[in-house]
Amino acid sequence: MDEVYRRHNAGDQVGAFVAALAVIRDDPGLVLAQIAALKLISRAVGDTQAGMFEQWLQSTGFGNLDNAAVILPALFECPAELYAIGSILAVITASQGRHREALAVFGSFLTADLPAPLAKTDVAKEYGNTAEVYDQNILHTASVDFFTAFLDRSLPGQPVAVAVDVPCGSGMAGPWLRQRSGRLIGSDLSAHMSAMAEASGHYDQVICGDMVEVLPNLTVDLVVSHGSLYYFRDLVPVAAEVAKALRPGGWFAFTDYPAPCGTMATISGNLRYCRAPDLVRAVMTEQGLEESACEWGLTFGLPCVYWLFRKA
Repeated sequence: MDEVYRRHNAGDQVGAFVAALAVIRDDPGLVLAQIAALKLISRAVGDTQAGMFEQWLQSTGFGNLDNAAVILPALFECPAELYAIGSILAVITASQGRHREALAVFGSFLTADLPAPLAKTDVAKEYGNTAEVYDQNILHTASVDFFTAFLDRSLPGQPVAVAVDVPCGSGMAGPWLRQRSGRLIGSDLSAHMSAMAEASGHYDQVICGDMVEVLPNLTVDLVVSHGSLYYFRDLVPVAAEVAKALRPGGWFAFTDYPAPCGTMATISGNLRYCRAPDLVRAVMTEQGLEESACEWGLTFGLPCVYWLFRKA
């Protein structure tokens, strides 16, 4: 791996990739080499990425994506290693427009044994501890940019009367939402994040609290929820409160992590509940919300689905 690191640090990404493949040919079970190769592939685009991906499949001996999804769990028993590799593999597949395959691959590295949700106090503490540096993480800023670009493509051009950004975090989506709403409300479970959002000056009102408890007190035209619904094992209570808060014709825009069937959970890293797109559609339909737009995207370095529903 020394040659991989040397070439990478020298800016020779092609050489680093070639060196990583050489290591993999000798030992496909070396996690550092696999992660290095896949990360380099994920940063390439178009035909270059497709070519690198094919080279990786042949160097590992997997031959094709289906084989890789079966063989990798046998090579890496450690959940953290397996999830790190599987999530990058899913991102690469999705970036090539192979969304069904990406869904199957991502699902291979999820579990149907659902752990209990995190306590609200633990979630608030987590974000309180990272509030000051949250906006400095490029994964966070890029994720907001990608999602608001989806909203630009999908929402009508005219501003709404009242919008709520929940959870608003430190207020990164505030500038975009400020231009598209007459009145903008922010809400977050973390007191630290809520204070930062209020200090940003983008919001007319900031409420500290759980979104399921805050929404019943609001009447709005747009609910935006980015990178948060994965904390909820059951999507029904959220959808129900959103539907009640929305005026007729109002919009619900959110991101969700996909699963091949039902509800599944990540096997390592931050606990994330992931849902089959058909399940999301069914839940929203039951609450009187009609699908308006749906796109695959990228949130916090993982494949996600951008959703937009409208209240009938």
